[in-house]
Amino acid sequence: PDGMKLFVNGNLASQKASSIDSINALNFKIGKQSSYFNGKIDEVRIYNKVLSAEEIAGLNLPPPLKSGAQLVAHYTFEEMDTTLEDQVGNHDCKVYGDTVTGEGKTGKGAFFDGDGDYIECQQSAAVNNLKSFTYAAWIRSPNYALNTYGGIIGKSDFWGLKGLYLDLG
Repeated sequence: PDGMKLFVNGNLASQKASSIDSINALNFKIGKQSSYFNGKIDEVRIYNKVLSAEEIAGLNLPPPLKSGAQLVAHYTFEEMDTTLEDQVGNHDCKVYGDTVTGEGKTGKGAFFDGDGDYIECQQSAAVNNLKSFTYAAWIRSPNYALNTYGGIIGKSDFWGLKGLYLDLG
């Protein structure tokens, strides 16, 4: 059955039945969905298959998982100014607001202050039209205990009414 699973620190935290109709025309965003993210994001990856629990657990081990799944986009945030480069493909993204780099999970990560900062990747055949996929990211937010840290990664319309995204706030 169709559905989504959320893993936190390699462990299944939640799952929900769902379908992913009509999101292919939406751009992939980092740091914004229905609200802006406050905190750090690093090691954003898009795979063109649903990763198993074992593969998810392996994401914390260097180097990033490559065998068995096609890594179609990987954003490390090591070098970022007005553009964030994809390390495995041609899916570069535009940086908006005053998003800056700082200490991340591995090397540098992006810091979002929750006030208009985000990154948007234009539509690409390799990251759109995916019937099965996995979004992966390392996040840290000072607002975690308050559960108010905003949109992390995903695809949604301007209001966050249509799409698929990780926004736990």
